[in-house]
Amino acid sequence: MHFFTLNPADPKIFGFAEYIAALALMVLAWTTVDYRYRFRVETARYDIRRMAFAAVWIIGVLTLVTDVWRASGWPVWEWGPITPVVWQGLLGLAFLATFMTWALVAFVRPPKFNEGNADRFQRAVILEIKGGDKAHIALMADALVPSAPSIVRLLSQRRPSAEQLLSLLSDPVVCSVLVTRSPALLAALYEELHRLPVNSRATYSLTTNVLSAAVAEGDSFLHREVRDWTRGAASSTQPVTRTVFRNLDLLDQMPGIFNAPDASQWQLPQWRAFFRAAGMTLGHYITLADTGRLTHSFAVDNIFEVLKAAPGHVRLNLASGQIGRQEAAAVLRELILLIKEVSDRISDTTVEMSAWRGLGEYHNPIQHLARVAYHILLAASYVKAPAGEAWHFGYGIAWSGIFDPFKRKAPEKAFTEVQELVARMVWLTITELDRTPNFYGAQLLALCINIGLITEAPPSRDKGQIKPSDALLRLVTGWLRRRFAWLYNYNPTLAVAGFADGVSYNKERRLIIRERAATAFDQGPRHTSFAVRAAPRGSAAGHLLGKRTRPFSPPNNRRKIPDWPWF
Repeated sequence: MHFFTLNPADPKIFGFAEYIAALALMVLAWTTVDYRYRFRVETARYDIRRMAFAAVWIIGVLTLVTDVWRASGWPVWEWGPITPVVWQGLLGLAFLATFMTWALVAFVRPPKFNEGNADRFQRAVILEIKGGDKAHIALMADALVPSAPSIVRLLSQRRPSAEQLLSLLSDPVVCSVLVTRSPALLAALYEELHRLPVNSRATYSLTTNVLSAAVAEGDSFLHREVRDWTRGAASSTQPVTRTVFRNLDLLDQMPGIFNAPDASQWQLPQWRAFFRAAGMTLGHYITLADTGRLTHSFAVDNIFEVLKAAPGHVRLNLASGQIGRQEAAAVLRELILLIKEVSDRISDTTVEMSAWRGLGEYHNPIQHLARVAYHILLAASYVKAPAGEAWHFGYGIAWSGIFDPFKRKAPEKAFTEVQELVARMVWLTITELDRTPNFYGAQLLALCINIGLITEAPPSRDKGQIKPSDALLRLVTGWLRRRFAWLYNYNPTLAVAGFADGVSYNKERRLIIRERAATAFDQGPRHTSFAVRAAPRGSAAGHLLGKRTRPFSPPNNRRKIPDWPWF
């Protein structure tokens, strides 16, 4: 064994002074680097922080001992190619390898979620949720984007680790951040779920909370992504909305996914956002039907249940003062616009109307649209004062929007059928007054009176083919003339419950009188009257009918329709 003495004047490649300088730079990099990179280090399969600390500690001790040994001139064992210079080079290389390993994990090849590091991912996510810092949660979500394919793949294999991680991401606070600051993670997850549409409790919770947060948060992707060329291509193409809400195979596995427990508190921006999500799903459903996949959809049924309840929520919020008249009118207009857009999409397909009817009355989207339109008419009928507002809601928004007196350029097959079904539903509701007098029938009957549709002159025919609205008005006019006096004798409060300001009934003269407001061209108010027949003799209750009348059937749409309200 041969020893030699170190010369303090020998060249120094990596000494303790160089180590301290390099350590300072490393610590600075570790402490000032962006949070997402620290998150990547925390979620690596191995504990990079502990390993790096141990390596730096050992290298520092060896570097310090080497400098002390050399300065003291102590003897060193000479062994093969390991010279003092090579030894310093190895220490420097070990220090560099420690830093580069950390940089590789943090920047170049970030860790992805798998079975080996699942616990570390879950701990990191739980810590951020407990911290509640939305800025850190947003960065955490961005760091999870590369892991989206592996999360969904493991979820499809029914691995508990993936289920637990998605359950953590379903937290309402996390979802509120995802829809506003980090929609990239949602896009990545639902892109994979489109390829592997696996349903679980976690995906159900995630989708429910994402929808709720996207509607509630005013700066979410659902509010930003509007189909308008002035918003720019990134917004008008609706990339995230399209990815999340066009996955019909997944949504159909989640019953009630579109239920909105807080819908009664929504205002115009929230309803518009929900209509965008609903329109995206409905549009994709119709596209699939056009390619031969015509079947009923639970998600579509769920959407229409919410849409059907929307006019009622608007009516109640308007009555309680939570929203103003302009906002209520805007919501109803947006809903009518959605009805027309979906109807036009259906008309543009090659699917025959008979095929849509074959889905059944509870799964046919055309009948769903008719139910929504019917409830819009019903909600508008509750606006009674002042007279101008009653006419604006009843005719300007609801009646003219649904029965569309102006010729439309789009194909009208589906929308015409919607009009016919709405007319039937209104007529069935009014004729229910013959058997069980009810406020719904009274409201719709009064709507026709309030907006000036009931006149002595019958509706004009259009080239010999009667419109659904004209057929309805003929029937309502006849019913009103024959049965109103009886209804008033039976229950005078019910008979006039839906009358707007300026509309009254003169019992002695048997006249329904409607006052028309003064205008710039007609300074004095004008009155129009409609005469009704005398009530049959006998008690009013004795004239309740016990048998339902069949609904009318316009000549261009003779098909079997059930004679009970299916709406």
